[in-house]
Amino acid sequence: MNNIILTEILVRYGELALKSTPVRKFLEARLVRNIERTLKNNNIHPDKFKVTNYRFWGRIIVKLYKWDHVPKGDYKDKELRDRAVFILAHLVSGITSVSAAHKISSELEEILDVTVKYISERIPSSSSFAVRVKRNGEHPYSSNELAGNIGAKILDVFGKEKQLTVNLTKPDYTISLEVKDEFAFIFDQKEIGIGGFPQGSQGKIASILRGSVEDAIAGFLMCKRGSISIPVIFERKEKEFFSSNSKTLKNQLELYRNFQPLKKHIHFKVDFDEILKSIGFKRLQCSTCDKVCIGITERIIKDQHKDGITLGNSSDAILDRNPEKNLTSDFIPIYYSIIALDIKTLFHPFSNVMKNSFCLKDCPGSENQKKDEIEPPSPKELSEIVANANYTMVRNQ
Repeated sequence: MNNIILTEILVRYGELALKSTPVRKFLEARLVRNIERTLKNNNIHPDKFKVTNYRFWGRIIVKLYKWDHVPKGDYKDKELRDRAVFILAHLVSGITSVSAAHKISSELEEILDVTVKYISERIPSSSSFAVRVKRNGEHPYSSNELAGNIGAKILDVFGKEKQLTVNLTKPDYTISLEVKDEFAFIFDQKEIGIGGFPQGSQGKIASILRGSVEDAIAGFLMCKRGSISIPVIFERKEKEFFSSNSKTLKNQLELYRNFQPLKKHIHFKVDFDEILKSIGFKRLQCSTCDKVCIGITERIIKDQHKDGITLGNSSDAILDRNPEKNLTSDFIPIYYSIIALDIKTLFHPFSNVMKNSFCLKDCPGSENQKKDEIEPPSPKELSEIVANANYTMVRNQ
């Protein structure tokens, strides 16, 4: 591998910068480690990048390197850059935004010359533009002065040719610079990230997954707050009465593996078909399903030092009932992460592959919940179903 830099990606973070110095150092170190693991887990070779934390600037820089030659099946340069930006923005919690940038010196003349070359084929004709500058360190110019000089240079070179105008409120195109000491970074795109805290900075939770997008998002939101999630999937393979959830669960697990910065991944698989048969489809209700899934998950994670369980019940899903509590005497918190949230407005990695809302679509439990004449299983029956449930632990590299 050579040492020719393809691009440098500016990684910005938010909440963790507000913490005390010792806590911030811990969170930044965890974020750097998560970036390295997540890039590697998503097939970007460790020889292709280097991650450096500039904590006094509040930025992490990911350097991407070019190959001497592109190995068969590997990413080409532009694909590598775009792939890395996507991974950092969509799969790493703790990051607020990322930008693939061009690094130069902070000398005024070089900034003006390189900026003009940078935008020559990027800025559209007959458009408005704005220049945004953030500066950190000692320089012979202020941020506003630098922005004004760049804007004047752009108008001088391209104003008439491309019919450009300045609009600082709602520009069609924005060129941005972040200047730090002797270096400057030029970019024109900012990809919004997940935000929150780095995973692994909080505890471990068990995420109940039954095939619904609500369950998947509930676990993801706890990961966004720094937790590591251990999925507990309730797989239904048979298609009698209502659909199988096997394909949807496979997609969910794939995404959980992609965004969790772990060397080895595990999940637990529960035979949901046998459980539903034990309950009976005619008396299956959402509240019964929740109780059984919570009870089995408690049984699985007992003595494993997990800090809670997530369940994807939204406000609409519990209009006809109360949220379920844990069944055992051991206090294990149940987190209903999406209550009072509109999942259509949430930023999450499941939007492109998760169309099925298994728990509310064709499952009879939702309609049965509204029928007062249905008598649910007794506490004794529920305890027997939980105790007799079959599950296996699955390890993935």
